[in-house]
Amino acid sequence: MTTEHLYKHRIVVIRDLFGNITLSQLSHAILQKKIDEYGETRQKTTVNVLLITVKASLKDALYDGYIPRDIFSRVKPHSDLEPVNKIKALSATDFEKLQNYLFTHYAEYDANLALLVLLETGMRVGEALALNYNDINALFDSIAITKTYSTAIHTMTKPKTKTSTRNVKITHELAQLLVDQKDRKNSERYFTSTLYPVEQHLKSVLKALKLPQITVHGLRHSHASYLLYKGVSVNYVSERLGHANTAITQLVYSHMLSEERSKEADKTVKILSKSPIVPKAQSKHRNGAI
Repeated sequence: MTTEHLYKHRIVVIRDLFGNITLSQLSHAILQKKIDEYGETRQKTTVNVLLITVKASLKDALYDGYIPRDIFSRVKPHSDLEPVNKIKALSATDFEKLQNYLFTHYAEYDANLALLVLLETGMRVGEALALNYNDINALFDSIAITKTYSTAIHTMTKPKTKTSTRNVKITHELAQLLVDQKDRKNSERYFTSTLYPVEQHLKSVLKALKLPQITVHGLRHSHASYLLYKGVSVNYVSERLGHANTAITQLVYSHMLSEERSKEADKTVKILSKSPIVPKAQSKHRNGAI
């Protein structure tokens, strides 16, 4: 599984970082020093991901009696690198520009259709790469997501979480494109490519269209942000993405579109401009009462 691969990678990083330091030798000062060393060449978010794993492991060690006291809670993630402000999602205007291009040029490259599926469904890239013909329901215009393809280990695995197994409604136009592809391809998977070629193709397409550079996963961000911007309920967006709860969706996506703030401001002014002009009420005193 991809998650298993990530944890194995973190084990290698921790071993390289801490070397031969044993649990009995470990202290808050040493732990903070090592985390700071890790942050010398990495962004703070990356440092924090590793620190979360280290803290979780040390918490178990504390419960099991391998360390006598809490030496990890006060450790903070630091980074010597300036934060990089990367655009993680396309604006609504850019979303539609890319969408129109991919629909027009889907037949030129397999990667164009793969990018279109990612943009219009919000699927994780592994879920899209795992698609086969049986996953497409042309009658109901939907895609069944029941597996994921790990580029790291070149293996088909179960979805990331229980809620990742889902049916995603798609446009009739996209369903027809996928059905048409079925007659022209012999392999079981729609997209036999791996992640890297898709990433490189996305970069070239965005450059040609003069759109901001985002990652392939950024298409998932763009999909969710676009739906929220268009007024689709957060409950449905959460379900469509396969999130465990709406809190995750709200946290990650609700403020990603640059147009959202101005749209809500304009909506507020429009609402207030229709408020009735109410004259001040005249106070009347009766029997000394108001």
